[in-house]
Amino acid sequence: MAESRPDVIVVGGGIGGLFAANALIAQGLHVSVYEQAPALGEVGAGVFLTPNSVRQLQRVGLGPSVAKWGAKVGPDSRYFRHDGTPIAPVQVTDSSGWNATFGMHRADLVEILANALPTQVVHTGHRCTGFEQDGEGARVSFRMEPLSKATSSSLPMASTPSFGRTWFLPPVRSSLGLSPTAAWYRMSSFRTGRLGPG
Repeated sequence: MAESRPDVIVVGGGIGGLFAANALIAQGLHVSVYEQAPALGEVGAGVFLTPNSVRQLQRVGLGPSVAKWGAKVGPDSRYFRHDGTPIAPVQVTDSSGWNATFGMHRADLVEILANALPTQVVHTGHRCTGFEQDGEGARVSFRMEPLSKATSSSLPMASTPSFGRTWFLPPVRSSLGLSPTAAWYRMSSFRTGRLGPG
């Protein structure tokens, strides 16, 4: 008898959710992505794709799209302060010397990930309002349309603020008064070069 494969619901149609959907579909799973915004898109400017992330995108068949739409970062690239003072070189290779570091607009990456999905996978305008799980499966509830879909698995993947995070991460505060997620975002912003005044 063939093993039953679960249906998977991904809550959040950002970079993480769309990549998760592509990876799960590549493994033969049936996936639905639910996003609360009325359309997919991304707020923000650019993102660096490092060799580790490019390797994962290649595994789901998206390497050629990254190479086509991304700007490969050269080996002599450097980080600079707002006044032009050099800070440090940009690490563009992995430990084996492979240069697969690309810069790209976040909206372009979202578009690459979304376009790789089969039609009818992404459902916009659905805000997650609840999650329940028992021995028979999980139930995720959404607002905007009277929709409640039962499934065997669920992956909350969304950026802050995320309904899914309230279910799967405890509300912990650091000594700075930040949640682990907020602390990570603050550290990430510092590391990506916002070192000048303002």
